[in-house]
Amino acid sequence: PDSVEHGHIDVLPNPPPPGRLAPLASITDLEDRLGRTLTDEEAAKATALLRDASAKIRAFCRQSFDYVTGDVVTLREVGYKLTLPERPVTAVTSVVALSGHSELADVTLTGWQWDGLDQINLRGLSEVIVNLPEWWHDTPGGPGTFRVTYDHGYPTTPDDIVAKTCELATRVLTSPSPTEGMGSERVG
Repeated sequence: PDSVEHGHIDVLPNPPPPGRLAPLASITDLEDRLGRTLTDEEAAKATALLRDASAKIRAFCRQSFDYVTGDVVTLREVGYKLTLPERPVTAVTSVVALSGHSELADVTLTGWQWDGLDQINLRGLSEVIVNLPEWWHDTPGGPGTFRVTYDHGYPTTPDDIVAKTCELATRVLTSPSPTEGMGSERVG
């Protein structure tokens, strides 16, 4: 044949990286604890060290600490309760029962109760809500998964979290490190 068509693919540019959470402490917080202004060399490292310390604290605590409004999570019911993952919870605005099937509509619930801390009680929903869809009753124990919209976090990072973030960053920032001309010797 005179011409042959070859397959092709479109190459798109890499999407921008996702936004990072702000460090849980500032350079000013770090300087306040050191009792002095950072040197130029320390200042060059400080932002990265505060980010690293913040990431470790968030991972250990399993909390972001940032104030978030309208966060949406999908949760599995355990014993008629949903436990919200981020704390402190400041408001719960919506609970939707997920049908799990594309042809069945999800149901926005109105009979749930928030305990004011971190749990939503679903017990008694079938008695409270009239005309639940048939699939709710056909599924043993109800739908099982729910989409919750809620607000959580701290408007200002708690002092103990700021202190721990600065402590972790300071350990690295002020520890002696090998530099040009410095020798080391093993003893023992």
